[in-house]
Amino acid sequence: MKKNIKCFGYLILFLTAAFVFAGCSSKKELDLSSSQQEYIENVTNFAVVSEVSSKYGIVPGLTIDKMTAYDASYNDYYRIEFSTSGSYTVADDAGNLYTGTFKVNGYSESHGSGFDSCEITKPKNGTTVLPEQIIETVETRPETTVETTVLVLQSEKMIKLSEDYEKDGYTIMIGDPSSDFENDYGALECFRAFNDQAFYEVYLYDSNDAALNAEYMMFGEGDDRTPSDGAVTKIIEETVLVVEHAR
Repeated sequence: MKKNIKCFGYLILFLTAAFVFAGCSSKKELDLSSSQQEYIENVTNFAVVSEVSSKYGIVPGLTIDKMTAYDASYNDYYRIEFSTSGSYTVADDAGNLYTGTFKVNGYSESHGSGFDSCEITKPKNGTTVLPEQIIETVETRPETTVETTVLVLQSEKMIKLSEDYEKDGYTIMIGDPSSDFENDYGALECFRAFNDQAFYEVYLYDSNDAALNAEYMMFGEGDDRTPSDGAVTKIIEETVLVVEHAR
């Protein structure tokens, strides 16, 4: 059984020692909006597809039966923690359907999202269990390939900025705006630059107005805005939004 599996962007997991959360008893269960539900569904889908595909080489279909979310914000930092569970289905080469269950624990916060755990049961057709795929190396099966998506910067502005950060000793992580919340409000490209002392996010937009709007939507004041974590923002070269996060 040979399958080509396409990787799906990436989710940024940025954790610091300053993140101290209250116990579950102090968290408030949320009535989720439709956009929040959709966002949690997307994270769940990514988690289950990644787990099932890595074990069985098949992209599953899934149904979420239960979704619970809690407000885990602290100080002025926005954070939601959630748990989802349900079932998934895969088909083997002969078209036989196998079904298993899943449980995902994850989070959504001001500047990213991800999942802490994804548990799946073995998919079954009656009493028959679908065997896990045998991972074959390129040396033993040269024809077996895995398609991957490599993220690169295209804009000369962003390439130059990333090189400048790298020269100053920062590690660079190129992001995919299409996989981030609200597509980073229209960002064309983005990257992160970080070391032990500082953490920056850099976003490219197609106009100065778009950059100003994104700055306001992500870090401005107001009930409908994403709360800031003490970040300092500035717009350079008309269309580039630079965000410095406090350490």
